[in-house]
Amino acid sequence: METSKDESRLKWGNIKDEYGVGTTEELFGLNDPVEYQCSFIDEVVKKVKSIQRDMNYYRHDEKEDLIHRLDSISYDIGDLDDEINDIRAALEEVREWGVQWKELCKRLILQFNIEINEIN
Repeated sequence: METSKDESRLKWGNIKDEYGVGTTEELFGLNDPVEYQCSFIDEVVKKVKSIQRDMNYYRHDEKEDLIHRLDSISYDIGDLDDEINDIRAALEEVREWGVQWKELCKRLILQFNIEINEIN
């Protein structure tokens, strides 16, 4: 018997009410899903770009040693924003993967009428 998404939500709502919990994670003793990290990553990217702009401003300082250091730092952080965006994409994929597994498990529990106390 195939359970629609709406039917599944309703059934899980009833189960959570019956057990006095707010989430299925709480019901099964699981960690909450990882929150989206994009806003934090956006802030890091913004700071990196700001540092790059600041370094370009000071690049024409009279002291050759300072110029050399700034060039080196600029090179080292030059593509950090791309790397951080790669991390963002990976985090989003991992989170989606976890959500998919959770939904699959919930469907199987409903499909096979598994009692919650049999799982724990």
